[in-house]
Amino acid sequence: MNSIDEMKEKDQIQPFFSIWLNPKKTARFVLEEKSIGYAIMFVILSGIAGTIIGTSDTEIYPIMPIWGIILLCTLLGPFLGLLSVSVSSLVVWLFGKLFGGQATYKEMFKGLSIVGIPGIWLFPFMFIWMAFSPVTYFKTDIVPGDVSFTIIAVVASIASIIIGVWSIVINVAIVSEVHRFSIWRAVLTILIPGIIFIFILIAIIGTIVGLILSI
Repeated sequence: MNSIDEMKEKDQIQPFFSIWLNPKKTARFVLEEKSIGYAIMFVILSGIAGTIIGTSDTEIYPIMPIWGIILLCTLLGPFLGLLSVSVSSLVVWLFGKLFGGQATYKEMFKGLSIVGIPGIWLFPFMFIWMAFSPVTYFKTDIVPGDVSFTIIAVVASIASIIIGVWSIVINVAIVSEVHRFSIWRAVLTILIPGIIFIFILIAIIGTIVGLILSI
């Protein structure tokens, strides 16, 4: 591929759209063409979106008003997004090295910064649902006869499941591209830390329960 073709291909890559079907090319584009500031922008946006989406099915409402929840999530979202991507980048970078990964930490951070783009797409649906039907958004036990905003609730719920599954696919593809190894190595790089974390969590919970029962 000559330089003109490469330039045309790069011009066609818009991470906000291309991430869905071409996660590897999108990741390579971000690594080679975009700054760390560009990556941080996506981390902040996805952090805010993810924090607000994460309030679904919680008891935070009506303890806190909708505007208060939005304000709190807007303030905490960037910090939580940066913390999440920073830690996950470190873990995936280190475990990827065990399988021959070639990425630097900075490259992994930039690559994983765009994993949250699908969540940004989901945000408007969830926000409309939360704003217009907080009772169905925040509570799993819906009062009989209360069908307010049922359509957006169903659409948002289905979209959430689809986007959640596809985000895993995107994550694996990006780790594979950034570390420059196979898809299966990327799966193991992501899966093994998750399994270790679950075992540690079970051990901690078991220890706490054991101490309580022994009192």
